[in-house]
Amino acid sequence: MYRKYKDVVSAVIIFMAGLIYFILSFSIRQYGDAAVDSSFLPRILGGLLLLLSSVQIVSGIRKANAISVSDKDSMVGHVGYLPVVLTLLLMFAYAAGMKPLGFLLSTIAFVFFQALVLIPKKQRNYIVISIVSVVFSVAVYLVFTRVFSLVLPHGILG
Repeated sequence: MYRKYKDVVSAVIIFMAGLIYFILSFSIRQYGDAAVDSSFLPRILGGLLLLLSSVQIVSGIRKANAISVSDKDSMVGHVGYLPVVLTLLLMFAYAAGMKPLGFLLSTIAFVFFQALVLIPKKQRNYIVISIVSVVFSVAVYLVFTRVFSLVLPHGILG
């Protein structure tokens, strides 16, 4: 079976998720009158997700149009939508876990499981993944709370 537009399809799925994410970022409550508030980063990330997925859509269309007729017969195989679907599920689980678990725990879990989705099984080092998940999440938490003075959900830790 020929999958000429597999990059376009996955980019459209990511674009739709980014659009939902961006729209939902406007419902985040603001605390105080700071120039950089709790909705600042989600809006930036949502915009970047929309921009990058748009670039991927255009790139995928150009790539699909450049495929010659002889190449079409050789492009038979598995598309690999599982990582995209798992990433979307992880994003929704991350958003759902933010209030009960708090920013820190939900971010640690998200980074850990996202790494498991993206890293091939033979190359996984659970100790390194765990350390990176914790260090990255704590660093982001400290930057948001100390540098940007944002109030993040505490969840069960607060």
